[in-house]
Amino acid sequence: MIVYPAIDIKEGKVVRLKKGDFDKVTEYFDEPVDAANKWIEQGTKYLHVVDLDGAREGCPANNESIKSIVDQGVEVQLGGGLRSLESLEAAFKLGVKRAIMGTAFIKDRGMARIACKQFGTDRIVAGVDLKEGIVAVEGWQEGAKIGYQTLLDQLSNLGIKNIIVTDVSKDGMQSGPNFSLFKNILGHYDFNVVASGGVSTLDDIKKLTEMNLAGAIVGTAFYEESFSLKEALEVTDVG
Repeated sequence: MIVYPAIDIKEGKVVRLKKGDFDKVTEYFDEPVDAANKWIEQGTKYLHVVDLDGAREGCPANNESIKSIVDQGVEVQLGGGLRSLESLEAAFKLGVKRAIMGTAFIKDRGMARIACKQFGTDRIVAGVDLKEGIVAVEGWQEGAKIGYQTLLDQLSNLGIKNIIVTDVSKDGMQSGPNFSLFKNILGHYDFNVVASGGVSTLDDIKKLTEMNLAGAIVGTAFYEESFSLKEALEVTDVG
């Protein structure tokens, strides 16, 4: 299982939100590249980067910071505001390995279908963000009024391989992941699932690894030093 340290960027700084709430912000780094280098020095080959301003406004807003991270030679999966073919093209030109789309799969399925064909389902990742079982869109500010099973059925029909599932109510809270949610998805679908939201202990990492998830995204727990990236990598046998 791959462990992805999270770098969430708001107004050029690395922050963490609580439950996706833009009014509940904790700042950790003034320069995103400094956060990237911290995790690279601790052994990561992968980073999960979110342009929070992009997620909220609907178009990328922190490309300069993102490029500085990519230039460190690490594989970046990027989300936040990628809702057009142009924004996806720009992300890949920055050197991003995989692009995460969420809102577009709900609000612009035609574009999402074209994106999957144009860039390939190895490079397009579906972000499935949930609040109380309902899909959240527009940077978690809005409910899409559909259950996640409906969205997953649609993604499966599109040929999507990789999904990131975030329980927004857990995000930034260090309250433990929604194991039952991930278990249910793994039991009914064929996706490579990356878990996000609530990871707070090494035991959480162990449990997620045992579930045969493709990956886990860790944010607040790393920034608050609940456990180290090195310890997490040892648990997952990923160097």
